[in-house]
Amino acid sequence: MNVLMPINTWANRCGYFFNAYLTPKDPNDTGFYPGRDPSPNNGYNCRHPECEEVSDGVGCCHTFSCPLGYEADEEDCEAFGVEYEEGEFIVVDIAPEDFKENCMWEKKRKRKKKYRVFGHTTVTVTVEVEADTEEDAYRAANEQLAGLSSFLGNGGDDKLIGVEEPDQTVAADEDIVYDDYELLDDEDDFEEDEDNE
Repeated sequence: MNVLMPINTWANRCGYFFNAYLTPKDPNDTGFYPGRDPSPNNGYNCRHPECEEVSDGVGCCHTFSCPLGYEADEEDCEAFGVEYEEGEFIVVDIAPEDFKENCMWEKKRKRKKKYRVFGHTTVTVTVEVEADTEEDAYRAANEQLAGLSSFLGNGGDDKLIGVEEPDQTVAADEDIVYDDYELLDDEDDFEEDEDNE
């Protein structure tokens, strides 16, 4: 996951940060641990071989020189909901399980509009009637069942439809076609959000 954090927080967890002054030189390495005084970059040093800022053979830990992330600019800080401070924050990728709310920030999610969408579909109704002719059968069916009933259930009286007699059926087996909508949020709220971006 992509997160923003202070460079000090990242230095304590990246695995490459060290203080060259406090680290004795290892005769088997290539000179990244000279143990010199004063230490380059005031002891904010980096062992990463791709560190972009090197002084006297020692990597320097900066937000702008880190090969594992990039320095957060004003636009980044705004996206993560943090007040900008030059050189203070770095943007890096970490595993989700490593996220710490007290010292890291996720990108703010843009609020989505809420809609009620309307659609229609075909339902098939059957009614058993007795009649002399087809016309009489249609007339009798209409008299017996002129409309469907709404039933209370699933948290409201607008969730279930059905019939009330055992010789009546209703079945919906067609695709829904959505063709209208209603915006449930205030459009002005989103205009303000866009102005603040």
